[in-house]
Amino acid sequence: KMYRNYYASGYDGTLVTIDGYLDPTERKNFNLAGSFVNEVHIGNAVHTILVGAEFISTENQNLRYNTYWSTTSDDNEVFNITRPMNFGINSAGVETSNDFSSDLNNQTTSDIEVRSIYFQDQIDCSERWKFMIGGRVDNFDITVTDVKKSQDQSRKDDMFSPRFGVIYKPVENMSLYVSYSESFLPRSGEQYKKLDASGAALDPDVFKNTEIGYKYDISDALTFSAAIFDSESTRAEKDNETGELNEIRGLEVEGVEIELSGDIDDQNNLTFGYTVEEDIAEGRPVAPAMVFPTFESESVNALEFGLKTDLFDGRVRANAAYFTYEYENLQFQATDPDPYRGGVANIPESEMSGLEIEFTGLISDSLTLDMNLAFLDSEVSSYYEALDNVDAYQYFFGQEDLRYDLRKNIKGNELAKTPEFTADITMTYETVLSSGTMFTGILQYVERGEFQQRVNNNPIVDAIDAYDILNLTASFDFVGDKWGLDFMILNATDEDGVNSSMTDVFGVAATGIELIPPRQYMLRLSMNY
Repeated sequence: KMYRNYYASGYDGTLVTIDGYLDPTERKNFNLAGSFVNEVHIGNAVHTILVGAEFISTENQNLRYNTYWSTTSDDNEVFNITRPMNFGINSAGVETSNDFSSDLNNQTTSDIEVRSIYFQDQIDCSERWKFMIGGRVDNFDITVTDVKKSQDQSRKDDMFSPRFGVIYKPVENMSLYVSYSESFLPRSGEQYKKLDASGAALDPDVFKNTEIGYKYDISDALTFSAAIFDSESTRAEKDNETGELNEIRGLEVEGVEIELSGDIDDQNNLTFGYTVEEDIAEGRPVAPAMVFPTFESESVNALEFGLKTDLFDGRVRANAAYFTYEYENLQFQATDPDPYRGGVANIPESEMSGLEIEFTGLISDSLTLDMNLAFLDSEVSSYYEALDNVDAYQYFFGQEDLRYDLRKNIKGNELAKTPEFTADITMTYETVLSSGTMFTGILQYVERGEFQQRVNNNPIVDAIDAYDILNLTASFDFVGDKWGLDFMILNATDEDGVNSSMTDVFGVAATGIELIPPRQYMLRLSMNY
């Protein structure tokens, strides 16, 4: 995975100093896990018992580069404030460029091993009372090497994390509950890339959470819930004076959560937002709202024509279907001129059509071919104005009118996450070995076509490229059908690709990217009993 960012390191009211970083991480994981679940009746109580163990081995390689501006030969450069920002011309009017690969700030490698055992017992004493008790023991061992400084730091921790809960249901649609849990975070942090001498000497961060709650199902579609929670944490942070030394800090957060959610009626759902009256009261510019407190239920008219055939005495099956969907009030995550009023809105009319082809053929008694193909075409078919937070986030409170002016008609745009083409082609070979063991070999090819991650179709963040991967599986089902062994190589050619992404509809329009997993080797042992 990789993080890349620009940020303001200085501001004098007119000019802004820009710094940044590139932070790529390569990680290899080996996971071995097993669990046992059984239901036991003791007296009138039913115990659902879970016992498991897990071993994780991780190799982590991290690099962090500073920005390197061509005009300053440094990680900082000064720019005029413009909307949008222009990082190609500095404040002196001179062309500049940034190289994220010239200035290596630090480089670390990490080796982590985690050994865990865990248990849980869910006890159903009656229809009204339920109890849960459990815990997890973790042995965490990490060594972080600072490659630039040629220094190693290590830390070993043994931690027990308990959890328990009680649920009481006085009536079927009402419940009261109490829960308590503990967890910990090792000194290296969640990215396993940093462990200095002072941090290695400190215990892990510990988090304790207690919650007392009430839940009432007003109807099948409307639920009211309330909870009082207490969250305590003991953790090490950098001190406020030097920013270099660690100090132990305790933090306690108490609060109340109240939520009412569900369908008001067949056409409306319940959500929350600010009102125009609040904007006026706060002295903020008033722009027409684009996201409202309620939104419509979406509906679809579907039409499908299909053909199913069996050929060659059932050795070949071919199915094809053409379909068309016409949506009314399609729901999507929308941005409002108010920076924090994003939510669900409705596109009046949109449509999708496609062709699906399924093919199965017995090439021989041992060899089978399965092929699934899909072709999609989608678009917004009515005039509709939407605000893209990627464009609007540069304006904030007090600039709602400027945000509103950035709205665009999205008629003709592709619908979100509708790839034009997908394919799944699998060859399966089955045979019985001389020992009586059933062997199954699978060769799978998967292609996912390009698509737009949002209806805004912003070329900067919404265009997701196509990818294709190859998976291999060898399975052995031993005599007696009790034991099985599977060996899998997923993404055998180690292709890069983006599975999906998401851009916030409020705030700073941050975009998160989910990559497809790299090449994976998996070994699975199974037992039927």
